[in-house]
Amino acid sequence: MQYKSTRIDEFSTYAFAELDRVKREVSKTRRIIDMGVGDPDIPPPKEIQGALVSSLGEARTHRYPSYRGSEKLRNSIVRFFLNRYKIKLDADKNVLVLIGSKEGIFHFPLAILNSGDIAAYTEPGYPVYNAGIVFADGVPQKIPLRPENDFILDFDDIPDGTKILWVNYPNNPTSATVGLDFWKELVEIAHRKNFLIANDAAYNEIYFGEPPHSILEVDGAIDVAVEFHSLSKTFCMTGWRVGFVVGNSEALNSFLILKRYIDSGIFGAVQDAAKTALDNYWTLAE
Repeated sequence: MQYKSTRIDEFSTYAFAELDRVKREVSKTRRIIDMGVGDPDIPPPKEIQGALVSSLGEARTHRYPSYRGSEKLRNSIVRFFLNRYKIKLDADKNVLVLIGSKEGIFHFPLAILNSGDIAAYTEPGYPVYNAGIVFADGVPQKIPLRPENDFILDFDDIPDGTKILWVNYPNNPTSATVGLDFWKELVEIAHRKNFLIANDAAYNEIYFGEPPHSILEVDGAIDVAVEFHSLSKTFCMTGWRVGFVVGNSEALNSFLILKRYIDSGIFGAVQDAAKTALDNYWTLAE
């Protein structure tokens, strides 16, 4: 008997794990300048560290946390979106805290797709998009990002029958960015063709010049879109594992139902530290 599923055979090598292996080997004889995974090599600001330490002395911190995320953190996310993007969200309907955006991106298709549903994603891109679709028994469809189009999604390439469309702007690894006109057209197409947009916005707070937009700035986007955010890159918190997803309330409620069976939320001290990070975004993110 084999103690593994056939799906595991498809994912025997994870790209970033293989990179780690190569780096370990090379570092034995050479000094490495690591331009691979986005993993800051400096600690989070002292204010964030201090918030975690202060929280450790409170009894509530060590109990089971809320599945949706603490009310205080969700309210901070709402304030952050209002200040940063001029978007008004409902903390009880449009916000869900995640154990890092990677966990959310992988599990999200399980809450949305039925067996055989099509989910499309852009390539090159984060390997977790494809993996999450496959493990949800969906049908993954790659959409190429072409250099001649500045690595911007060509809307004509969106497959018919798509249920989830994964996009990632600002884009990793190409660094391509898009403006509001792109989001407006994509939202209009999603309404017309009846699919859900899932934008991975992990790099929204790392930029030169004009700040990147949120898809949710577009009128009607809340009806057809969710957006995944991470504190990892912005606040040097990759090891803390905290992020969040915002957007369509029906999709997030389905996701919450799933997550109640998968995890028990995020350690309270980490959520308190995340709240401090977002409450002080304008000073700490710089």
